[in-house]
Amino acid sequence: MSNFQSLEIFVAQTSRHWKKIFFAAIAVIAALGAAAQPAYKIADLGTLGGKTSRARAIGDDGAVAGEAETKGGELHAFFWTAKDGMKDLGTPGGRFSRAHGINDRGVVVGEGEIFSGVSVAFRWSSDAGMTNLARPAGVDSAYASAINHFGVIVGAGETESGSRALRWEMNAVAEIVTNGAAFSAARAVNEAGLMAGQMAASPSDQFSSVAFVRGGESNAALKIFSSPKFSGSSSAQAVNGGGVAAGFAEIAAGRIHAMRFGADGVTDLDTMNNAYSSANGINDSNDVVGVFFNGAGDDDRAFLWHGGEMFDLNDLTDDDDWILIEAFGINNRGEIAGYGVKNGREHAVLLTPQAGPHTNSISVTMTGPTNGTVFVEPANIQLSATAKTEAGVKRIIFQANGETVGIATNEPFAFAWQNVAAGDYDLSAMAVTPASEVHRSRPARIRVAMPRRPPEVWIVHPGPKEKLVPGETNEIAAAADAADNRITGLRLFVDGKMLTASNNTGYVAVSWMAPTNGTVEIRAEATDDSGCTVTSPVVRAGLPTSH
Repeated sequence: MSNFQSLEIFVAQTSRHWKKIFFAAIAVIAALGAAAQPAYKIADLGTLGGKTSRARAIGDDGAVAGEAETKGGELHAFFWTAKDGMKDLGTPGGRFSRAHGINDRGVVVGEGEIFSGVSVAFRWSSDAGMTNLARPAGVDSAYASAINHFGVIVGAGETESGSRALRWEMNAVAEIVTNGAAFSAARAVNEAGLMAGQMAASPSDQFSSVAFVRGGESNAALKIFSSPKFSGSSSAQAVNGGGVAAGFAEIAAGRIHAMRFGADGVTDLDTMNNAYSSANGINDSNDVVGVFFNGAGDDDRAFLWHGGEMFDLNDLTDDDDWILIEAFGINNRGEIAGYGVKNGREHAVLLTPQAGPHTNSISVTMTGPTNGTVFVEPANIQLSATAKTEAGVKRIIFQANGETVGIATNEPFAFAWQNVAAGDYDLSAMAVTPASEVHRSRPARIRVAMPRRPPEVWIVHPGPKEKLVPGETNEIAAAADAADNRITGLRLFVDGKMLTASNNTGYVAVSWMAPTNGTVEIRAEATDDSGCTVTSPVVRAGLPTSH
């Protein structure tokens, strides 16, 4: 089984008819209104008699595929329609199966275990049932990720040297050419046969990947997406009819954001600035769905990206009994397949857009501090929020990392959070109505940093007991130390005149001809990389009259 499967970031890009684009546009307009958030109705798709299920793909006709627990506790692939409900697709002979993709003809693809315990890719249709897909020589196990209208299937197989992207057409299988990469996997395919996935960044790289798209012909060009914004791996998880792909990329160490890959380059879709997000599906209107984690101690949440903004799908429904965890696919009618939790049970769900804009009974926005603000310990932080509700607002509860830090009962809703210790905080505001209805704002992530100590600077020569020799060359020297930063500049002065300066060093010295009599004042200035400048204590050295 591929190492990518353990991440469970598979997207089945459903097929699309060009004739449906017009109807898709009408559906989007009806659902969204003018710059309004869409409202969704949640349908519980049930299980196969067990406790859990997940929907992983959706066709343009609304059919859904995924996996569900049976009464006997096994995990089986399913095919769901509004007319017939959930159908158990069985397995290739082993203990489990999972559906990853579906097309508009109701053909499902995925992976399943055979009697020997090996995982194989399968194709299922109502006419032929479940059929195992051929594996090329050297491939020990395989899975199918997606299928298009014409029956082209893509996925990956595991070899001794790593995962290899695969493509099946007319029951024949061939390895996708990915420039000799150390590993590769195909995640999606559109109606034109354009494939999308991830591959090793180089032939010898076993640990990091880059997103790619490639045409279906044997000599089709391979396009690799890279960006200065990326600090690590990236992957394309879905592709639409226009050749625009969606997936994820690591933008900083341990920080992954949902991305869109297209002819216009790479777009970071995470307008929430989450700790983690990944795009799993995209339709021909460039609406994207996936999963995010905001780092505030909450569980994963499903998102919709539309019109340049990311929305928590939980904010776009009026059914507060559900927690929508992850969205895997979105079709051209705007319907979304994924899974959520209700009454402690994890079930596959279908989200259907409703006519007209979403009118949530409560709307609350965190207005201060803004996302990304940095404070210094001990910080005094002014928290503020606005709320709109027809029933009125009883109070606003301000929370940091899920813990309540303050409450405001009157407008303007604000609270002074005092003496905040160093750390990273996800701030949110919860509006409570007189009827105890609650709605949470999007989080704002801030940082409280440890206070930086300013640099220290002192005169080394002349020392406390050292005397200058009048009329002769004397050494004047200074030193500096930056406890929390780096010294970027050190300057040495005698009687206000700079004798010498150095960059990026904590020591400077100069040979200086002392006058024959009088008194001189010696001082130094040091600057660190935060821009802080300090001055040393002044050393006054007397010069007796020479004879």
